[in-house]
Amino acid sequence: MVVDEHTLVMSRVLGTGYKLSNNAILRCFHIGARPSVRLDDRSRMSREVHVRFWESARVRSPRATRQPLYRQHQRLAREGITLARATLSNITHRAIALLEPIVDAQLRHILLSRILAIDETPIKAGRKEKGTMRVGWYWPIYGLDDEVAFTFSRSRGSQHLLDTLNGFNGTILPDGHSAYRRYATVVAGTAHAQCWTHTRREFVKSEKDEPEAVDEALELIGALFLVEAHIRDKNMDLA
Repeated sequence: MVVDEHTLVMSRVLGTGYKLSNNAILRCFHIGARPSVRLDDRSRMSREVHVRFWESARVRSPRATRQPLYRQHQRLAREGITLARATLSNITHRAIALLEPIVDAQLRHILLSRILAIDETPIKAGRKEKGTMRVGWYWPIYGLDDEVAFTFSRSRGSQHLLDTLNGFNGTILPDGHSAYRRYATVVAGTAHAQCWTHTRREFVKSEKDEPEAVDEALELIGALFLVEAHIRDKNMDLA
C-alpha cells in the first residue's frame, strides 16, 4: 500500500502507527459499517479507533463541537487531512438521522404536558445566494418535566405550530406573536396565557405617556413575580 503525506498525518493523529489509505479512512466514517474495516491483509482498524481518530482530528478543544461544518473542514485541512465538504456534510446528516427517533420521542412526551412554554428565535441556516444566508426559525418547546425540543421552520407563521403541536389543547405560554393567538383560535380548548415578562415590556414602553398608570401596573406585575419566586424557592407543585 502506498503511504502518502495524508496517511502519515492520520497515523500521527491516531497515535497508533497504522498506515491508512484515504479510501479506508472514508470507509471508517460510513455509519452502519461493519464493526471493523479491513485495511489490508495484515491489519484492521476497530470502530473504537475510528472514533478516536474523529475526536482527535476534529475535536481539538471543548468548543470545537459547536463549530459550523466549514470551520471543522478548515481545522481538518490545517491538520493536512483532505476531506470533501460534501463528505463532512453527509457524515453529519447520517448522525442526525440516528438521533431523529430520540428527538421525536422527547417531543411526544413534552406534548403530554398540561402547559407548554414556546418561543421562536431567528437563525441563519442555508445559503440564499452568494454571500447571503437564509433566515429560519427555531421554535423551542418546553414541557413540565424540564424537557425542551428545538423544532425548526423556514417560516414564523402559525402553520408550524399546527403541524408540530399536533392538536395540543392545553395551555400555551408564549410571547405576543400573533401566530400563537391564531393557534389558540383554530384549536378548540387551547388556553393562550400571555407571558408577563413580555406584557411588562409593553407597559414600560408607555411609561412616558402614562407614568402613574404604568407604575401601578408594574407594581402589580412585580407582586406576581414575587409569588412565582416563592413557588420556585419552595419547590412547590405547579398544580
